[in-house]
Parts: sequence; structure tokens; C-alpha cells
Amino acid sequence: MSEAEEFLKHIEVPRASSNVTSLEVASGGMHAVTRGRYEYLNDFMDSMEVKEEERRPMTKREIQRAQKFFRTSSGASKTIGGAFAAGTALCVGAFAASWWYTKSTMKVKDSKEYAEKMREIVPETKGTINRSVSGNVQAIKRRVTGWVDAGKSQFDKPVVPDTPK
Repeated sequence: MSEAEEFLKHIEVPRASSNVTSLEVASGGMHAVTRGRYEYLNDFMDSMEVKEEERRPMTKREIQRAQKFFRTSSGASKTIGGAFAAGTALCVGAFAASWWYTKSTMKVKDSKEYAEKMREIVPETKGTINRSVSGNVQAIKRRVTGWVDAGKSQFDKPVVPDTPK
């Protein structure tokens, strides 16, 4: 028996009938296809494990190759560390520049003065902001629900099995 036949013997996929939708058939098929994936992963991990009787000392050539690899890759950690340091410096610099720009634009000296100024500004514009955001959210919601309903209507039709000729 081939592997495919063995696989097909163990799967249970709903067959098309008048009360089973295409979505249920597709869902059952997807479940059947992914059924044994963890078993395959476990088999793979077992095959990667080196058994004690397979272990042996490295040859001179293997040792030289390993040493060459470690010499050529020794600068990699310095490069990675430098990239993280540069990224951190960039983030801190961007934050400091944006704080300085906000401070100079709003003419405030510290965070307390900034908070007071924002409390004065926000109540005046809060209603306008809420109306514009709410309108955008409602429009997006209408588009998405229309798209989802249109997609669902395709799958809600019952599948009619083929009749033999």
C-alpha cells in the first residue's frame, strides 16, 4: 500500500450532500491534510539526533575547517552588537529631536507645562476629532462587512454531488 493510500485510509472528510456546504467540505479537507504534521516533525527531530555509536573524533581536516569557520565568523558578533548600538542611538536621537521640536513649536519648557497646554487645546477640538474618526471607522466597517457577507454567500450554497452518467 502506498503512502498516499495509507493517508487516504485514515482521513475523514465530509462528502458533498444537500445539507453540507462547500465551506464545511473545504474545512474538513484542510483538517485532514494537516493531520500528521506533528508526527512528521517528531520523526525529523529523531533522525537529526546523533546516537552514541555514531559519534567519532573529528579528523584533522574537519578540525581545520571548523577553526577556519570560527576565525571568519568571529567578527559577526561585533557587527551585530554595533547594529544594535546604532539602532538604539538612532531611536534615542529621533525621540530627542521630536521632543525638542514639540517643545519649541508649542513654546513649553517641560512636561507639566506641555500637559497644561494640551488640556487647554484638546477640549476645543475633541468633538471634531471624534466626529472625523468615527465617520472613517463606520465607513471602513461597512466596506468590510459587505465584503465578508459577499464572500460568505458564495460558500453557503449546498454542494450538489455529481450524478453518474
